Amino acid sequence: MSKLTTDDLMGQLAATEEVINGEIVIQKIEGETAVVQAVLQDVDEFPIMLSVGDEQILAIVDLWGIDEVEDGKISELNAVLLRANLPVPLSSFSIMGDRYVLFGALSINSDVNAVVEEITTLANNVLDALDFCKEYLNS
Repeated sequence: MSKLTTDDLMGQLAATEEVINGEIVIQKIEGETAVVQAVLQDVDEFPIMLSVGDEQILAIVDLWGIDEVEDGKISELNAVLLRANLPVPLSSFSIMGDRYVLFGALSINSDVNAVVEEITTLANNVLDALDFCKEYLNS
């Protein structure tokens, strides 16, 4: 079996009902590592980036910067996010540089329906994260 590429993933996603009906809009973003950007209709301000690696497909969404956390509340927020990692389905919180992110990972052998499920679950989890973290973020 040949290795899955970003272009393969784009093609598979383009054939899904969710992309055909416009619920999810995808585009390839070139760079050092090409990624697929997936934007859900109702959560368009939080695009999900999908990267294809040797063993996994990583889905990641940027949430907010450390500078958007209220003064003196970073430690509290970090504790809340660590506790939330288990009950948040199919996703985990992390900090990359000075940005908070939410991510999920799938096997490179996952079928495209599992990828769509990851995208939609991650988008729903973003909304939940914004709701339970709002008291820690600047307005």
